[in-house]
Amino acid sequence: MKVLNKLSKVVVVSSLTGLLVFGLAGTAFAFTDGQISGGNIYRVNNLTTNSGFSDTTSAQACDLLEYAVRLYNPGSVTVDNVNVQADISNESLTSNQSTIQITSSNGDPSSTYGFTTVNFPTPETESYVSGSTQLLNQNDNLIKTLPDGITIGGTGVNIGNIGPSVTEFVQFQEKVECTTPVPIPIPVPPTCSSLNVTTSGQEAKVDGLSYTAGNATINGATLQFYNGSTLVNTETLTVPQVQSLSTAPYLYTFASSGSYQVLATINTTYNGSPDNVTSNTCMATFAFTTPPVPTPPAPAPSELVNTGPGNIIAVFAGTSIIGAAGHFLFRNRKLILRRR
Repeated sequence: MKVLNKLSKVVVVSSLTGLLVFGLAGTAFAFTDGQISGGNIYRVNNLTTNSGFSDTTSAQACDLLEYAVRLYNPGSVTVDNVNVQADISNESLTSNQSTIQITSSNGDPSSTYGFTTVNFPTPETESYVSGSTQLLNQNDNLIKTLPDGITIGGTGVNIGNIGPSVTEFVQFQEKVECTTPVPIPIPVPPTCSSLNVTTSGQEAKVDGLSYTAGNATINGATLQFYNGSTLVNTETLTVPQVQSLSTAPYLYTFASSGSYQVLATINTTYNGSPDNVTSNTCMATFAFTTPPVPTPPAPAPSELVNTGPGNIIAVFAGTSIIGAAGHFLFRNRKLILRRR
């Protein structure tokens, strides 16, 4: 990188009552014998997009950022124990505004600050790249690799001393975390493999339902009872009811004879969605025929007592004698009444 070209300053020296140094931002800084000049001294470059050094840049997940700090001593004496510390948030933000602080043991002022901002389209997190802190000279040549600790969690890095009219740069890198979205698994719907229905009279007994859940969560099952094409009953079973059908079957009694179907569908929730994902349908077909009402048997005809031919003649003869005697008495009574 060409840090010098990106972070160069126009230094205007005037001798009135002292010396003034002007940064790129146009701010004037009075200095005494030794100090680290301020102004627009803290820049950031998006290495992934090659945006170039600026006090503001944009980035997104997985980008690599490089921060650079310009250290310039416009004084006539050496500035001792120069320490550089960056305050860069490691929280998830859409705008990460960071501060650089430069301190020295004999500078006047003893602390100098710079500011820069990285903007993100969505909240992102930056993290320091271990081993990336370096000290460069004004010609962009490496002086030495500095220890880690320049960012949050550290106490900064001490680069030593900076002599009069010397410019050096501290640079380090931060990685924007790759916020890989959690992949949403492809739905594998449940399947219904078999439905067991037994019948007794006009009663259907659903006592078995075989299925697989796929990668969804089983909520239960729906039973639909049809008389031909007419839906006559719907029953929603909970998970415990489905699991216990073999020991606690569901019973439904049809009102009349006919051909019937029972359809079973497995209901599930997929990936936490409130919308049910249903299985294919299992079907059982059967028919009920109402047995005919039995007709009671006709009573047996009465039989005459077998008296034989002689007995029958005697019966009729006896009847005739009795009848003749009665008739004779009736006529005699009439004659007696007339004579009187």
